[in-house]
Order: sequence, then C-alpha cells, then structure tokens
Amino acid sequence: MAGTEATLGGERLGARTLLGLATGFSGIVVLIWPSLIGSEVNGRWFGLGVLLVQCACVGWAIGSSLSKRTHQGTSVVAASALQQLFAGVIMLAVATVLGEWPHLTLTTRTAAAEAYLIVSGSLVAYSAYLYALRHLPISTVSLYAYINPIIAVLLGTLVASEPFTLRVVAAAVLVLAGITIVRRAPRGGS
Repeated sequence: MAGTEATLGGERLGARTLLGLATGFSGIVVLIWPSLIGSEVNGRWFGLGVLLVQCACVGWAIGSSLSKRTHQGTSVVAASALQQLFAGVIMLAVATVLGEWPHLTLTTRTAAAEAYLIVSGSLVAYSAYLYALRHLPISTVSLYAYINPIIAVLLGTLVASEPFTLRVVAAAVLVLAGITIVRRAPRGGS
C-alpha cells in the first residue's frame, strides 16, 4: 500500500519507513515459511495461494490509495456498508454460478462464526480501516496487514490449541519491530 501510494504521487517513502516495512514483511515470511517449503504439492499450492493473494493486495492498495485521495463527504459507515453490500452481491452471484448452494451447511458453530465475522470483521474492523485511511498516513494504515497474521496465530493458540513456537515468537518480534520503525519514521521522507 505504501509503495502504491508513493507511485501514485502520494506520501513519499523514506529509508526508515522502507526499513520498517521490510522488517515487518520478514516477520510474515518467518511466520509462513514452513508452509512455503512444505511438501512439493502443498508447498506449491500454498505458494500459488500466496501469489494470488498478493495480486489481490495490489487491487486493494490501489483502491485504498484512491479512496484516500478522493475523500468525499460520505460517512465511513455508509461507505463501508455500500462496499460490503456490493461485495456480498458479487460473492452470492459467483457462488450461485459455481453451484455452491448444496454445500451450505449452517450449524450453531458456523452461525456463531458468521455472526462474529459480520460484526467484528466487517462492521467494526472495516469501518475502523476506512476511518484510519482518512486520518492517518497510508504507511501507518498498511501495518494492519502485518499485525493481522500475528493476531490470527495468537487466537489460534488460545481458541484452537494450535502450537505456539519459538518461530511464532520470532515472527511476532520482527513484525512489532517493523511497526515500531515505521511509526517512528518522519512523515514524508527520511
């Protein structure tokens, strides 16, 4: 996101900001490294998934940068609701075309997970993201992409008893160090 913003004529990226972003990114690489080098089939598919997600991130970064630039009088909640409504309609259309409806199974657990994602992951988090995008430098806003995987691993450990290893701790330290470097970098350069 920070690179896209700089390319589109927005915030300049200074050396400290680049160092912080690279440090945080190295933490994410440490976190996912075992999946990248796993078995030949799983590693290849996981790597393809990571590549496709990065392609999607380019679109997200361009949209975020343009959104920051074309600030209009629309409220954050209204903008969030409209974007999510259109995304939901598109996802329903794609699911229908792909014949996904017979695979839909709602249980108490899946309904609770869906409710959690709707409230926390969509209504609260996305509205907060749009608010932050309007009021903070994009290099700061982009740090959510580094902290989210660490939070997911910590929640996995607490809720699903997933392993919490020294590698996870090292990844978290790198991510937090990268965030600290970016936050302390002077705005607009250096």
